[in-house]
Amino acid sequence: MMRLDISDVIETEKRAIKELDGVRSAMANAGKKAALYSRQNHVYRNRTYRAQRSTQSYTATEGDKVFTLVTIGMHYGSYLERRGIAQLDDGVEIMRNELGYYFAGIGSGL
Repeated sequence: MMRLDISDVIETEKRAIKELDGVRSAMANAGKKAALYSRQNHVYRNRTYRAQRSTQSYTATEGDKVFTLVTIGMHYGSYLERRGIAQLDDGVEIMRNELGYYFAGIGSGL
């Protein structure tokens, strides 16, 4: 009879589950940073500050999937986004970088 010690595998699995449970909060934090960047660095003429104040991020889960949306909550927000003057693309790039660092940390931490 041969015995196998898999305690290291079980411990690694527990650490992986714990790290993956933090994905939602990591995505929410990255979304907040992206929205903050857009609010602070937009290049549109800010007459009413409504678009700036309504630039937010929303994070939701659906089953085992996590979604983060960064948007301008005004009816003309899509116009600002399409013109590229809302700086949402740069904010999303910040989000990608933040999540890249997070996932790289998960990989090296296991």
